[in-house]
Amino acid sequence: MHKRQFLKHVSLLGTASLMGGIHLAATSPKKIPAAAFALPVLPYGYEALEPSIDRLTMQVHHGKHHQAYTDKLNAAITGTKYEGMSIENILKTIPASESEIRNHGGGYYNHALFWKWLTPDGGGQPSGKLAETIAAQFGSFGAFRERFSEAASKQFGSGWA
Repeated sequence: MHKRQFLKHVSLLGTASLMGGIHLAATSPKKIPAAAFALPVLPYGYEALEPSIDRLTMQVHHGKHHQAYTDKLNAAITGTKYEGMSIENILKTIPASESEIRNHGGGYYNHALFWKWLTPDGGGQPSGKLAETIAAQFGSFGAFRERFSEAASKQFGSGWA
């Protein structure tokens, strides 16, 4: 077999196995379903938000805390009517009585949004309509930050205000 043929066969085999068409492990009698939700990849490195948020805090919060929400959500929805639904649809339709899915789903989604909102290039004062509204409502951006920080410090859990 020539190198080109070998590469072609290997790529076809890999594609087929990813699509579930070929089971490579003879000891696996049933197909193992892929996890519904995965830990999102950060759009920046763990150190990118320093000095505001240090590398270790990011590693623990993303790699352990958010991963735990992800794993527990996947376990909780397995075999339920929520399996296969988007996180947005789960959160829109789930009753409060299904607290395990609701709590882990909320934690998963809140953190996914959190990582998107943070940016190494962020910070500073807003401008335009947002700055005008903050000034009208709070008197100044400094007064807004003070009230916002106070509200966040009184929240149970993650401090979302």
